[in-house]
Amino acid sequence: GEACPAAAWEVFREYDYRSSMSPSTYDAARQLLYQIVTVRTPYIERPGGGGAEPAGGIRHYLRAVDGVSASPRFEFDTQLDRMIFNAVWDFGRSRMVALSFRDWGSNLDLSIVTFNTSSGEPVVTQEHHPIQEQISAEGALLSSGLASADGMGTVDVLFGTYYTVMPAALPGSSQVVHVIVAIDIERRRVLQSVTLPVTLMNLQINALQHVLYGAGADLDGRYAYFELCRASLPGPGDPSAHGRSSTADAVGEAATKVSVDCHPVELGALPPVVNHMYLQSASIDHELNYAWFAYKQAAAGRPQILEYHHDSADYTLWHEDALHPEAAFPSLANPSAGPQLVFSLKAPEILHARFDPSGERLVIAFDAPTLRGSAPLDSDGDGVPDTWHEPPQGDRVPCEWLLDDATAGAIAGALCEWPSAGELVAEVPPMAMLAPGDPVRPRPGV
Repeated sequence: GEACPAAAWEVFREYDYRSSMSPSTYDAARQLLYQIVTVRTPYIERPGGGGAEPAGGIRHYLRAVDGVSASPRFEFDTQLDRMIFNAVWDFGRSRMVALSFRDWGSNLDLSIVTFNTSSGEPVVTQEHHPIQEQISAEGALLSSGLASADGMGTVDVLFGTYYTVMPAALPGSSQVVHVIVAIDIERRRVLQSVTLPVTLMNLQINALQHVLYGAGADLDGRYAYFELCRASLPGPGDPSAHGRSSTADAVGEAATKVSVDCHPVELGALPPVVNHMYLQSASIDHELNYAWFAYKQAAAGRPQILEYHHDSADYTLWHEDALHPEAAFPSLANPSAGPQLVFSLKAPEILHARFDPSGERLVIAFDAPTLRGSAPLDSDGDGVPDTWHEPPQGDRVPCEWLLDDATAGAIAGALCEWPSAGELVAEVPPMAMLAPGDPVRPRPGV
């Protein structure tokens, strides 16, 4: 048969060691379930890990499984150039986001893995950006090379924020707790790092409300459910909105500035039957604001499902026969998360449209932050949007791109710009026909 390429490995055909560094993550657009697999290849060790081969002959691979047929999509698995963990799928930008080390004991990096499947085989691009020096949380166990391989991570696909955890030690306690880290993916920048008096077992983000939740054990060993962080954008009424809501940064993208506030609040103790939980086996319904996660009453018992209702701070235990009796490890996933967000989003509406005192500018305010006329782009031709076309802040574009035909016709030739995500300003030509009291409407579909 065909020879295995140098950057691939037939992971499930020939190996003598395998471990998972993250739960599976789902690419809804391609209907692919990605697994990260570690393989030990003892016969090709290179002393000291020099060159392309890590020490000990350990290699890391990305395996893509068809979500419909439950079989491998591609003939070979793609070799990763390092160990990555706590991986999540960023539906908003069609990419995988994770933490990584080059080697054990190396500094912690943010890894971004992008895909192109236009040729039928995946072309994978891997980027790694240092973030360890940006993490200031007290007690974080970073210098020991212990940053978490617990698999916990989630992403707010609308704000482009990656949340993950790493272990920490608190003075006077022998319990290893967690640091919550919020990272702006586009800027490769840590927004927040906070040490919790909790050892977390899972993370979920409601990306419509931008609230981070998690279940875990407090310092008394009691399991509880917590609201961990809230994220927000400056609104049109915020005097600091101008210049804060978006900016052109070093990566050449117009990125949204997000504020993340992490002050953990206990929502309630979990029922006594929850004695053991699976790491990051959790899912969330963004619209109904329900979460689900797997647990056991006894270590040798069968796995079961708990459903938590965030709005009422209440829970429901699924029937004990909900899972197959022989199921040993249930990995919960939510393949509809991305599309659910798309169809659940309420489009911002025009709050008011007013001429400035000179009559030369029309200021249009919205009731919520907008995407500033962004449109999805398939930059590599594989039929899956990879990014957004977003006008850089301060750039002026023809108003007919953003306003409906009647409105644009009444200010023919006008140019528009976005001072902030919640405000659009049109420069009105002297011959414009628009008058006070006339309706102003956005272009449908924008």
